[in-house]
Amino acid sequence: MENNFYADDCGVLIGLVSAPPALGEDDFFKMEIEEELSSHYKADRRRYMLKGEFDVSNILYTPIGYKSFGENSLMFFSLFDDFSYPNRVFHPFHGNREAKDPKKQYQNYDYQLVVGLNTMLREVGWSDSLEKQSLASVFKPKELLQYPFTCVTRFKVNGCFLCGNGLDFTELVKKKIHLLHRTDGMHVVVLNGLGGDELILINFANTISKLSEFVYKCRNLQIRDLNLPGYGEWYETILKQRVSVEKDKRYVWEEAHVFTSAYSLPGYAIGCNESTCYDMQQEKFDVLFSFSWDIKPGHIKSFLSKFGLLLKDLNLPDGGNIYQMSSSAWRYSIHLKELGECGVNLFEIMNALRNFDLERSNTRKLHTSISVNDTTATILEEVSKEIKIEDHPNSRVLVEEYFYDGDFLRNLRRGLDKSKISKVLKERIMKMYHNYNDCIQDPVFFVSFIELRHFLDSFSSVVLSYANRLTSYASKEMHEWMDNSVRDFEHAYLNRFHQSSRMRTLSDFNLEWNGGIQQLISSMDFTYKTFMHVCGMGKLNKFMYVSGYERVHVTDHSYRINMQHITYPELFVSTIWKELFNFLLTEGTKKDKKDSVPLKELCSDNFVYGLKNRVSLHYGFNKENAVCKTFLDLIDNEYIVSVIADTLSFYYGYNQNYDNFSYWYWRHLMQSSLYHELDGKLNKERFIMFLGRVLFIYVLSGKNGDDLRLKPFDSCLSEYWMLYFEDVYSVVRILDEILDKKDFKRTMIGFSNKLFFTSYPQIVEFMNEKTGGDKQVVMAKMPVLVKDIREKYVEKFMDDFSSNRLPLDKCEFPCNFIGSFLPSFLCYLKALNGQGCNTDVAQMLQRDENGKPDLAADEADCYSNILVDSFGGTFCIHGEVQRKYFAARSVFYMTIFHFCEKNIISTIKVGKS
Repeated sequence: MENNFYADDCGVLIGLVSAPPALGEDDFFKMEIEEELSSHYKADRRRYMLKGEFDVSNILYTPIGYKSFGENSLMFFSLFDDFSYPNRVFHPFHGNREAKDPKKQYQNYDYQLVVGLNTMLREVGWSDSLEKQSLASVFKPKELLQYPFTCVTRFKVNGCFLCGNGLDFTELVKKKIHLLHRTDGMHVVVLNGLGGDELILINFANTISKLSEFVYKCRNLQIRDLNLPGYGEWYETILKQRVSVEKDKRYVWEEAHVFTSAYSLPGYAIGCNESTCYDMQQEKFDVLFSFSWDIKPGHIKSFLSKFGLLLKDLNLPDGGNIYQMSSSAWRYSIHLKELGECGVNLFEIMNALRNFDLERSNTRKLHTSISVNDTTATILEEVSKEIKIEDHPNSRVLVEEYFYDGDFLRNLRRGLDKSKISKVLKERIMKMYHNYNDCIQDPVFFVSFIELRHFLDSFSSVVLSYANRLTSYASKEMHEWMDNSVRDFEHAYLNRFHQSSRMRTLSDFNLEWNGGIQQLISSMDFTYKTFMHVCGMGKLNKFMYVSGYERVHVTDHSYRINMQHITYPELFVSTIWKELFNFLLTEGTKKDKKDSVPLKELCSDNFVYGLKNRVSLHYGFNKENAVCKTFLDLIDNEYIVSVIADTLSFYYGYNQNYDNFSYWYWRHLMQSSLYHELDGKLNKERFIMFLGRVLFIYVLSGKNGDDLRLKPFDSCLSEYWMLYFEDVYSVVRILDEILDKKDFKRTMIGFSNKLFFTSYPQIVEFMNEKTGGDKQVVMAKMPVLVKDIREKYVEKFMDDFSSNRLPLDKCEFPCNFIGSFLPSFLCYLKALNGQGCNTDVAQMLQRDENGKPDLAADEADCYSNILVDSFGGTFCIHGEVQRKYFAARSVFYMTIFHFCEKNIISTIKVGKS
């Protein structure tokens, strides 16, 4: 079965916000959301789009607002084409406000953000199907505002079918939801989430009844409902590839429900008034609106006095059955039919109640809700189906073999006691396992936490080995290792727990990002584990987490990245090779293995000391030259490890393509604060070290330095390039000459070839059959064959990126995913950056003394399309390229998500065996 899925070139930002005290919801939305967050940002974007057309349809960053019934008072939808917008721009103090304007003084407010992407299915015979499914077609703000009501529902899909199927499952569910939408007076948009919820449903309707009925239909979907006419093969594949458990025979899996969790938030459009096209008599159900105010202690009488006057002014019923009072809250509820009998306007009443006590004189917070009474039995009789609970699959059966039982935890505690681990650390360790158990047994959290299992298994093994004196670690070393491991695990746990279903009512408080990143961090975690696996590292006991540190850091148990790697995944891809090889050198080579001895020797203190001594005594080394002396002094074990990791990255990661290697290495340097001084200039010593590393690969690849001498990668590097190139290059050539005598290049190629043999078992098997098992012939021809195959697949993947197609069919084998898909992403972005540009254009965004972009429209041809931002990330100045850039990242996100969910369970089982 082959499905052609495509990514859209923009996404939907769903903002849930609460207006601060004394500011009405209408005014707050207009001033803060429409003007400050959106209009000003859009104007800046348009100002700096020096090339191409930007937002020709005028639909981007044009929010449509709704007054919601829930913990937040407002929600809005806005199309966006820059992933940094929801993360970097949206927060209460976003910097767009002019300090001189007294009406726009800074105020804090509660908010949550949800990001949705749009993947589309191209069906056979429908050449225009993608255009009709695009957000530009289905999410036009002016058309949507004709519907007075909306509802956002965040769905968590059944993990038993998500794992093993990935996007094949979620996209079939989306297809079913679209087929359910056959009702006039309603519009439906289904998005792919990036946080804790895989699917996001946004429906717009003329009545509340239509909203509620449609949401209930979706909530009650069963797997058998996905057996759609013409999609039988797709459906059968979903059933076949689901997660298998020991109790399968006990259940009828077709009866399983599609969703394990759903959370809906309805609302009505800002600006609704008496002229809005809405007839209460059209409502199919009896609708109940509830308003609950948290009363300040001692303010109840003052509140009730003013509230009674409001009811009189609005001519609303005040019967005792609609009041509810608790120790801290006062609830007022009213039926829609009563409003109809009074002949009043619904929206006028709603606005008046919502604006009551706007100054928060007597209250702290207003909670609103809406519910329907199914008077026609439509939901119970037509939508809901009775199930046989004894045959109905329970998604908890999926997790039974992955949580830690009481016997395990008791044994672990005994091991910690025996190891004399401090009480504080011991309790943290036990809580770490309890927290994992809590989430792994919750079907809503399972897919986000299962990847942490490998680490916890490994951690307990180390504890028990230490307790039984099978390791020689000192007590201090063991305490430090455990403390660091637990602290890193806590970061990873919070990454996956933040903005989850258990935090619906809390304002976003994370310091690094907005919204949830569960799917992104899990997918990147699995990508790294897959890379480890294809490189022959059997133990997948590392986990990935996001922190506020700029520098990437890899340990024996974790891989730390920052939010820039999520927002700009090319940073993640371009550094993953080097970071793994760094770890292989610093940790993997500590083991006493014959095949590791050459690398161990190259990293040893004695070798580095001897190398520096040989360089200093070389006839070509200028001892009087300050640059040469500085460079030599900076060479140490860590530097040699970096050089070796660079070399392996060049051979394995970049497939011996120096242009791609140097392009991404230099762009990394240009946006990293580690290489810059406070005044923004490059750090001299770090530049010399980095230039030496890149030039070493240049020489190793057989190129002549004369080609680079007068060609700095970017004009921002020109000063130091001209000052230091000749001297650094002279030392690099000496290093190459000395290392060549140590068979450095042959050793690196040999190590890379071993990685190829591990990564491409199918090719090894094919070569053995063709050569009759002649190892010498296989060893000679294998690298060339692998290189050619990788290049061909990179070209195919680039075609997919160019057409916004998700290349799920080509990522069946991990070697293709790691060896070709990841490099093709970098190759495509590199080509996109240079599209229509000269070869010597500037790559760096220049900023003025105030930190603002310093760009001139009449110099547009002097810049590449996607500039490196010294603040971090990128800055696109081409409107059309920006949309392609967004689509490419969407293709990347959705592809690694699919690859992760399709293979996660099988990989976990392999790691456990």
